[in-house]
Amino acid sequence: MYCTDSLDLSAVMATALHDIKNALTLFNQSIEAIANRTYTNESERQQELTHLREQSEQMSIMLTQTLAMYKNQGNKLAINIEEVFIRDLLDDVEARFHWLTKRRDITVDIICDEDLLWYCDNQLISYTLNDILSNALRFVKKNIQIIAKAADNQLEISILDDGVGFSSDIIESIKNTPQKPWESSKEHSGLGLFFAQLTAQAHHKADRHGEITLTNGGALGGGIFTLHLP
Repeated sequence: MYCTDSLDLSAVMATALHDIKNALTLFNQSIEAIANRTYTNESERQQELTHLREQSEQMSIMLTQTLAMYKNQGNKLAINIEEVFIRDLLDDVEARFHWLTKRRDITVDIICDEDLLWYCDNQLISYTLNDILSNALRFVKKNIQIIAKAADNQLEISILDDGVGFSSDIIESIKNTPQKPWESSKEHSGLGLFFAQLTAQAHHKADRHGEITLTNGGALGGGIFTLHLP
């Protein structure tokens, strides 16, 4: 994992663009494979197209995050604090992936009071949760939970899945505060979690700052991502 005393925006952008370039290469390879393949049935073709759409969605998320970081001011994201109904925010995030969860027969349960209200940056939180949910959908078997609650004067939003969980290396690295994404791997680009940390830290009240935590287990037995906002 990389770590410096101040955020090196040029290095962050280089990492982000490298990840996007790799994703675009895979996307183009998938298009070429579909174009040159003869399908024996419509179901098989639809499965390939669904995978193609997943790749497109992931690139869209990565580009959105990169543009947000491009507007970075110093070592903090510029944020727009507003009154947000959290249930509405979570419903919007789930709706973005409804086409995929329906096709793969994945259940996404949202557990959140209808009247839960918080002051935060709706757009940045949505970017973050879009990425985390997209990642969870890569490893999930059948079930995902999105849970939001107010506890100890902070908002906690958790995404749980029944997949294999986070590796010990990723969990340990998150306990520090990286100033750059860690090196990319086939399983994790590092950009999404880094962006999530920037988003959390940009939210503060008095001397309390937001944070993210990664654990395994819980009700579904897989990975648990939690965003904590003061």
